[in-house]
Amino acid sequence: MIEKDDWRLLNDAEFLRGQYLDPVSSNEIIEHLPKLKNCLFCWEQLPDKLRYYQTWYIDTERTICICEKCFNDFQTYFNLKSTDGWDVEWE
Repeated sequence: MIEKDDWRLLNDAEFLRGQYLDPVSSNEIIEHLPKLKNCLFCWEQLPDKLRYYQTWYIDTERTICICEKCFNDFQTYFNLKSTDGWDVEWE
């Protein structure tokens, strides 16, 4: 459960309301989207090299990423939806 004054809500994330996000591994982000460096909410940094599997969520425009903990914490608050992750096309 989150509080309205949760510090992670300092970033304006209203654009995410009702959005579908793709679950991907941190390794996929490092390989295909190196410009993404941290979670939109808690600012947790992505690892700087490939390592163990860690789930992150990316928007369809591939402009932001959210760590698994923040996705779970804010899923209901922002009405976030997750795809199955199999349709991610890397360019």
